Amino acid sequence: MYWLAINREPVGATQLQADLIPKLSAREIIETLDSLAGRSLIQANATGFTLQNVVMEYVSDRFIHTIIQEIKTLNFHLLKTHAIIKATAKDYIRETQQRVLLAPILDYFQSETKNRIAQRFRAIIAQLRHDPSIPQIGYAAGNILNLLVHLQTDLSGYDFSQLPICQAYLQGATLQGVNFAECHFTQSIFSEALGSIFTVAFSPDQKLLATGGMDGQIRLWLVADGTQILAWQAHHDWIRCVAFSHDGQLIASSSNDKTVKIWDSATGDCLKILRGHTDWVWSVKFVFGQRLLVSASSDHTAKLWSINFGICLFTFHEPETLVWSVAFSPDRYTIATGSAASVKLWNIWTNQCFKTLTDNATHIRALCFSPDGKTLVGSDNQIIRTWDVKTGECLQTLKAAPTTAIWSLQFSPDGQKLISSGTDKIQVWNLANNEPLMTLQEPNHRIRSLACSPDQKLIAIGSDDQLVRLWDIPTGQPVRTLQSYRNRIWTIAVHSVSFPEGNRVIIASGSDDSIIRLWDAPTGSCFKTLRGHKGRIRAVAFSPDGQFLASASHDRTIRIWQVRTGDCLKSWRGHTDWVWSVMFFHNNYTVISASDDRTVLIWDTRTNESRLLRDLETEWMWAIAAHPHQKILATASSNQTINLWDISNERCLSTLTGHTSRIRAIAFNPNGQLLASSSDDLTIRLWDVQTQKCLKVFSGHTGEIRSLTFITPPDSRAELLASASDDRTIRLWNIQTGECLRVLTGDGDCPDRTLREPIWSVYYSPELNKLLSCGEDETIELWDIETGECIQTLRIPRPYEGTNITGVTGLTEATITTLKALGARERAEEERD
Repeated sequence: MYWLAINREPVGATQLQADLIPKLSAREIIETLDSLAGRSLIQANATGFTLQNVVMEYVSDRFIHTIIQEIKTLNFHLLKTHAIIKATAKDYIRETQQRVLLAPILDYFQSETKNRIAQRFRAIIAQLRHDPSIPQIGYAAGNILNLLVHLQTDLSGYDFSQLPICQAYLQGATLQGVNFAECHFTQSIFSEALGSIFTVAFSPDQKLLATGGMDGQIRLWLVADGTQILAWQAHHDWIRCVAFSHDGQLIASSSNDKTVKIWDSATGDCLKILRGHTDWVWSVKFVFGQRLLVSASSDHTAKLWSINFGICLFTFHEPETLVWSVAFSPDRYTIATGSAASVKLWNIWTNQCFKTLTDNATHIRALCFSPDGKTLVGSDNQIIRTWDVKTGECLQTLKAAPTTAIWSLQFSPDGQKLISSGTDKIQVWNLANNEPLMTLQEPNHRIRSLACSPDQKLIAIGSDDQLVRLWDIPTGQPVRTLQSYRNRIWTIAVHSVSFPEGNRVIIASGSDDSIIRLWDAPTGSCFKTLRGHKGRIRAVAFSPDGQFLASASHDRTIRIWQVRTGDCLKSWRGHTDWVWSVMFFHNNYTVISASDDRTVLIWDTRTNESRLLRDLETEWMWAIAAHPHQKILATASSNQTINLWDISNERCLSTLTGHTSRIRAIAFNPNGQLLASSSDDLTIRLWDVQTQKCLKVFSGHTGEIRSLTFITPPDSRAELLASASDDRTIRLWNIQTGECLRVLTGDGDCPDRTLREPIWSVYYSPELNKLLSCGEDETIELWDIETGECIQTLRIPRPYEGTNITGVTGLTEATITTLKALGARERAEEERD
């Protein structure tokens, strides 16, 4: 009866048998269920058995009361044999368990002080460790862990060693310094160490889910319970797409590293590397089982590959425009390519384009054919278009919400429904009437990928915000969430700030966890955290006098903070997509922001109103920079140009051209005479602001150049330019000669630190006369400009920092690797260190 109350939904005899401690035979369970049904205490349906509503409430109350008494008296029975919550339950069931069962137990003890609660639970853990009746698998330790986590207890120093831990839900929990030595874990969920997830795919038997993303790793998960069973480093750059072969034996992946790779799905072994693209490869699809593969790239081509021979058979050219997406028709001879200008249909055997579909299409990120091959569907920003393949006629146009840019499309196997995802929602469309049958909201995430299970019961989505979620289509409920707590630092700024006790040089940083941290520069200690954003922090900027801090986030808001108190003074929502950049413009009351919605907004802090600079003709708006002395704003984006604007009248003064790929960063030098820009063409250009002429081109980086900052030392030495890159280096350039004076890698500078990850931002601080960097490795580095040495490293503690997992059992190798990535240690490793 208690287990039926815990499960909260109909369950079968097999599930009950797995839950029960001590174990009962299947015959005994069936006989008991029959007896309960005969007394009208339970009800049965096609999916299993559950309690009558009134009985459910009564049994739940009895369960809660009994658990409370056992905790008070230290006389345990139900606490050892029953889980209060099930970590592996569907998300919505676990949330109900937390609300209906866990919360009332916690409420009872809320009147006690935190010290008294800590003493009580430490005593319980100590008693459990010496209880000879504790079996190898029991629920007591997992229950205590769940109670402590939901009480938001500081778990540092807690000792769970040698205990069996079952059904512990530890995703998002901070477990720094906890001792789990020789614990046996079963059915427990931990935080993940994912990057942004750009692609998800179900295996044909839908037992596995493959994911890939920013960290270049492919991971395989069991769909049934979310266990990670395999992970490997597949690419040295972002993975844009993964796809299973029709028999599930192979996985294809495509990447920003310009390659397509073929993998054995059982072992993760690399079977083939397909080289030929010269830019990012956005999409890859299997054709004819395991024989052929088709890929789409930013190099203006799609390619058809022979997997057996590892060669390109045909190249389909899209002159002057990148190819975002590709789809293969069931007719077995047609592929469709989607670009920034059109959709084209190609015959793969003749290598000829036989039809071009335009309809004012501009950004075709996703394409898919209907199961019968007669209809093609494509996404164009917020618009979904369907075409008749034979005639090329546009049959219908579906308009998604204005905040939603469609990244993924998939037909249901019967061709009656279309599933779309993008930005913040998933929609299931009825193509008969052009209306959405279902809308699933993801308000705090930007969805980049979607997969529908072959049986049409599950939708998997991958998000830029390090999240994978499975949705149940029949109920519209989330059933499994895999959330990463990798805390990369994306942005830094430095300023001298006036405090009552005197001036302090403050470092502000923004990271994945939505928190802005203020660090004392001389000591390297974090003394204040600013909380309020609900997405990754992409930019922070001090006001000219240092009193205020502006922040921009993936939650589409800008916030203004008072630095001394940490109070959030203003929160603005004007953009409809990620906000990449924010700055104060010459004073404390003018703020400028730029977003992926292709707009630049100019804000007045006195009125809280904004005005639009212009709806810019670009895909992404990645960088803005303010002239230090004039009312000139520079903007740069994916359209390969830099625009200089007169902010007074919102007029474009000039356009700088020369880069041949996306522009990532721009910066004025302190006197405003020079402007530097960096591009995915792997060059840095130095421009004369007055003449708009390119003075020099710097080459040397081998990865995307993410950030630039000018260095004007206090002495008479020549002005320098610092650049940071995905190639894991910082370069210092002489702007007079164009010579690279030094490459900062960290090797030999900090004994235990090297730059092993991409660098997202560099910042020169005149107050410190130091160069600062931050990036994928979750640290802030301070560099001596004269020697090129790393002199200080600031790190945000990871969630499992110092957690002892020596001798743990029951976890997969992939899970143990994840725990170590999040700070956990084994005793042997500590001894080696």
